[in-house]
Amino acid sequence: MNAAADDKAAGGGERNAMLDQIGQEIRTLRRLRGMTMKDLAQRTGKTIGFISQIERGLSRASLATLQDLADALEVPLAWLFRAGDEDDAAESAEKRYVLRRERRRPRAPTSHGTTEYLGMDDFLATPASYANMGLGITRFRAGGGSGKTPEKVEFGFIGLVREGAMALSIDGETIALTAGDAFYVPARTPYRLANTAGEEAEFVWVAVPHRPGG
Repeated sequence: MNAAADDKAAGGGERNAMLDQIGQEIRTLRRLRGMTMKDLAQRTGKTIGFISQIERGLSRASLATLQDLADALEVPLAWLFRAGDEDDAAESAEKRYVLRRERRRPRAPTSHGTTEYLGMDDFLATPASYANMGLGITRFRAGGGSGKTPEKVEFGFIGLVREGAMALSIDGETIALTAGDAFYVPARTPYRLANTAGEEAEFVWVAVPHRPGG
């Protein structure tokens, strides 16, 4: 049984709100990228018919297939699972250019996967039209941080501390940061961020270009 058959077996023709939502998100991102169904099918190794079924909410894709689709559309997997209700105007200006607070996508930026145990809340806050450019908001609870040891990501980013105090460990040095300080982490450079205060700390960051998996 091929991958497409496995996906179809996983969901058959079942329709529900989640399938419709994922399908709409994939269709919107595909169109914003200027891609045809054929383009997306070629990039993921699926058939045009199967892509059409997913976009219309008629087939349930496996997690592996959703990851392939997210990679092809250049967004993190979590992007496909948006929060909040939206109208059917997939091409509306609001959907293309605005991201409401409740629709921020959670992300797991390190090899640890989930960040909950790190005392870290991390969200991608980029409207769909600019999904290849990452605007993020990261909040560390007291004692939280990006991990016990330095990690590296595939994309470089610039950060700005909005609240609290934290320490940036990079190139063998540990640098104290407070609200208003900006910093830069080059691509593939090991770094660690930690909340050094007894209260929450938050920073915003921008990565261009941003790619899933980083």
